[in-house]
Amino acid sequence: MNESGFTVLMNESQRIELNSNEIMYITGLDDDLLGNPSIEDAFDKHINQSNFNLLLIHEPYLIDNLLEYPYDLALSGHTHGGQIDFPFIDTSLLLSPSENKYLMGTYNFDNLRQTTLYVNSGLGTSRLPLRFLVPPEITVFTLD
Repeated sequence: MNESGFTVLMNESQRIELNSNEIMYITGLDDDLLGNPSIEDAFDKHINQSNFNLLLIHEPYLIDNLLEYPYDLALSGHTHGGQIDFPFIDTSLLLSPSENKYLMGTYNFDNLRQTTLYVNSGLGTSRLPLRFLVPPEITVFTLD
C-alpha cells in the first residue's frame, strides 16, 4: 500500500485541510482479528467538536467501544454483507454474533456526535469463495 502512494493509518490519525480551509481528521485502526487496534494510540488529542472526524475500522463491531470518541462518520467492511443470502433461511447463523450485528449499510447512533457507521459489503469473499444474492459494492464518498 505504501509503495503505491497510499498513507496507511495503523492506529494513527492524519490531519487533512480541505479545499474549504476546514480541518478534518481521519483516524485508522489496526485490524482486530490479525492486528492490534489501539484507539489510545490512534486518537489525536487535537481532534475536537469543531472538526469533521472520520474513523476507519475494518471490523464494524468495534464501533460499540468507540462511540465516546468524537467521530462523525465511521467506515467499515469485513462482513462482505454476509456474502450469502438465501431467501427464507436465516444465513446470519453462519456468522458470529459480533460480526452479524452490523452486516451492511448505514447505522446511526444516539451518542454525543450522532455518529454514523457505514458498512460496505465490498467486492470479495472471505472463508467461502462465493457470494449469493449479496451484490458486490464500491461506495464513493465526497468530502468537501
